[in-house]
Amino acid sequence: MPDSETYNQILKLKKYVDFVAGLEHSTAEDKTKAEEIKLLIENIDKPECFLKSWWVGLDIFDYNIQGGRGSGIYWRKWWVSFELDSLVIEAESYHSDDPGYCVDYYHYNGGIFFEKDIKGERIYLDNDLDDFINDAMNYKSYMTEALNEIEVDIDVWNKVKHQTESESQDIVKYSVKINLGNSQIDERD
Repeated sequence: MPDSETYNQILKLKKYVDFVAGLEHSTAEDKTKAEEIKLLIENIDKPECFLKSWWVGLDIFDYNIQGGRGSGIYWRKWWVSFELDSLVIEAESYHSDDPGYCVDYYHYNGGIFFEKDIKGERIYLDNDLDDFINDAMNYKSYMTEALNEIEVDIDVWNKVKHQTESESQDIVKYSVKINLGNSQIDERD
């Protein structure tokens, strides 16, 4: 279970989900899934919410540059996912001349990890989630004449189908208390 400061940070992601679901490229099915994802975000402090995985992504592409015809930024992404007991937040740009993401443009990487046995930091956020959300909402400023293909991907699925029954029971029995700025674990059975 996240502490109140972390929980309030996570709740900010509902604004991002609403924004992506409200884009004209979102389908009725996307909007329905977005409502379920917002409920999962609101209830992330409850172990039963860990039985579902979800994904909300906004991408802008230039398929010509991506296909090797020209140079420049060919992909801009804003993604939030909750899979394998990890909440991951990413915003990156990809340039044809750079094999990795392009650091000359805004990028955001964050994660909140709820696994029981974790080797590294439990929380990593580049900065406040508002920066990520505001950048995503400003996606049109990254669009050009060529970088203009928009894709929205919103999905939610049962995580249990990929796990054994005993692994699923472990998820329901286990929760984590985390604090921004330091790692603190509170195991409950």
